Amino acid sequence: MNNKGELGGEVMPDDANPHDVNRIRAFLQKEQKKRLPYLSGIKICNYWMYVI
Repeated sequence: MNNKGELGGEVMPDDANPHDVNRIRAFLQKEQKKRLPYLSGIKICNYWMYVI
């Protein structure tokens, strides 16, 4: 399975549940904080997750 995203790196691990909010939040706020500075903020990340 190829899970390369637009960021050029691995998007999510193969065993990750794509609907797991805690894993998505950790991915945005911790793992990809430098690549996604706007989405890694606490308030905007929660709002973005609600919108999606």
